[in-house]
Amino acid sequence: MRELKRIIKENNYEIVHIHQNSASMVMDAFVAKLCGVSTIVGHSHNTCCNVMWQHYFFKPFVNLFLTDRFGCSEAAGRWVFGNRSDVKIINNAIDLEKYAFSFEIREATRENLGIRDAFVVGYVGRLFDGQKNLFRLIDIFSSIAKLDENAVLIMVGDGPDKEKLQKQIEDLQLSGKVKLLGKREDVNHLMMAMDVFFMPSYYEGLPVVIVEAQGTGLPCVISELVPAPDLINKLKILSLETSNDEWAKAIMSSCNNHRLDAKMKLIERHYDISHEAGLLQEFYLSRL
Repeated sequence: MRELKRIIKENNYEIVHIHQNSASMVMDAFVAKLCGVSTIVGHSHNTCCNVMWQHYFFKPFVNLFLTDRFGCSEAAGRWVFGNRSDVKIINNAIDLEKYAFSFEIREATRENLGIRDAFVVGYVGRLFDGQKNLFRLIDIFSSIAKLDENAVLIMVGDGPDKEKLQKQIEDLQLSGKVKLLGKREDVNHLMMAMDVFFMPSYYEGLPVVIVEAQGTGLPCVISELVPAPDLINKLKILSLETSNDEWAKAIMSSCNNHRLDAKMKLIERHYDISHEAGLLQEFYLSRL
């Protein structure tokens, strides 16, 4: 808090925009208030956090020093700020040109990965089971592999559970079918190579990867605990109570070889990053 106070004072900031996933943002807001900042924005990015007691301890006070409240989704806004009518939704938008589907990129990427003729299921995100439910994800893919011997799972990302996931993959004899690709700079190309994207998370704010996947026209299958919008009419939602076999069938039936140009649909729903950046710019300028 002392360091934050020093930074704000030295730079004479008029606006402080706090990106958090819990009510502990009140501590940052308190420092900004002490420094005389005129606009203090709290921005919620999730519907859960790692230190729950801290969130619930600070939640009665979270709105005290904020002048404005943003959320990446309605659920994320309620999680931190409660049922207020003044929470503004700022969509987790993307660069639509970057994610515009290309058949040539799809074929080249699949060729490079050695999965040209495979049924490719994909996941992008942290390798952290505590939020992402990744051990269940592997179990579901095991059910898919039993139904389709040409099925391949590509997982993009890194995290604390990578070694445990690798062991589970080996125990289930899926080593030749699951590719842990680590952190990549070509996520847009990898999504074009996928046939279905799935995410059985325990909680999320509004995952950007779901928007990115839909930006490439990719069908998505997610848990009921992921508050993601259906932007291209290719989103399927399942309960975590649903069996692995039913998840597998739902994922396989979601495959659609027609990858439409999703750009106009995302623009209409305000998921074009240039549009959302413009809204933030207008907001900041109005407060100076």
